[in-house]
Amino acid sequence: MAEHVVIIGAGGSGRGFIARLLQEENVKLCFVDQNVELVEALNKRGQYGIRVGAKASKTVIRNYEAFVPDDEKAVTRAAQADWIFTAVGEEHLKELMPFLEKVTVKKGEPVRIVACENGIAPKVVFRRALEGSKAQDSMITQGVIFCTSIPEKEGSLDIISEDYPELPYDIDEELFRLPFAHFPATPRLDRLLQRKIYTYNCLSACISYLGAYLKYDIYSDAANDGLIRQYCTLLLTGLNRTLCRYMDVEPKEQTEFSKRALKKFSNPNISDTIQKNARSAVRKLAPTERIMGPMRLMEQEGEDTFVLRLVAAAALLYLERNEDLKYQNKEYPDAISLFRVLNPQTNEREIQCICGILEELRKGKNLKEISEESVCEVV
Repeated sequence: MAEHVVIIGAGGSGRGFIARLLQEENVKLCFVDQNVELVEALNKRGQYGIRVGAKASKTVIRNYEAFVPDDEKAVTRAAQADWIFTAVGEEHLKELMPFLEKVTVKKGEPVRIVACENGIAPKVVFRRALEGSKAQDSMITQGVIFCTSIPEKEGSLDIISEDYPELPYDIDEELFRLPFAHFPATPRLDRLLQRKIYTYNCLSACISYLGAYLKYDIYSDAANDGLIRQYCTLLLTGLNRTLCRYMDVEPKEQTEFSKRALKKFSNPNISDTIQKNARSAVRKLAPTERIMGPMRLMEQEGEDTFVLRLVAAAALLYLERNEDLKYQNKEYPDAISLFRVLNPQTNEREIQCICGILEELRKGKNLKEISEESVCEVV
């Protein structure tokens, strides 16, 4: 009998990657998404295509349903589901609580959820979000997505996706085992998640924020810029050594891991945007996130962190120019003030160094002219 699967979040990862892996399993698939126009388009068209890698033909996804979370049918389908996957963004997990409360009441027992979010510990974030609710006993584990999947063009249902074959998920707590071939049960997934954030996402931050400063629009163009490439290579020199020591990873394995990341980001066939990868700068500047987390570890290991200071400053500049200076519903007068609140454990010298670089970037200074000696050593 076919498994019933609900995917909450019908964006690139939800309908473009998770659905692609599941469509080979003869599942009954249902999408739940708060975007009314997207849900209407999915239902009206009744199918969409996913172009994988450089293949000429598309994988076609059909025989699905799609609902907004307020629709009672969405609650019913989720209550009937054998498995629920989420792909909404870690910062949006708490918004699922009202929907999952209804699902739990209707089901009459805990639901089984795989949180496929870009974070170090999405299952922990999710459980905290559900504390005290009727859905607090949900069985939540986490998966990790290495595949980029984006709409073929703006407003299109069709997806362009990397040729990536699997989605590992966490089995450390032995909550359940998925019956799907492309979802390998993986112990210590928390370490892989952290390693991904501190390698893939760290490099992504370097490319996206320096790319934004250099006025790139297309992500792969920035990733192939000679200067940005030099900064990525310089960053990886110390970062790879740090992660090998901190996570007990073989140097060759970590080197290949980081090479795959750079290859992925440099792929011109995946026409991703700088804006998409740079957005939500406040979250990405948090102490355990992709910039400050690796920086802290590298400092502990005595490695040079200038590139990450530069990236942090570029992220702050992006924040000033493109997003609200707001954190936990409070407005801040400038990016550095907000940064101090985000990172209370960061020492004053580090903050002053980042502040000095930020001031140089505000002036529009050439990246090549900004050096640790000229900006940081005077602090």
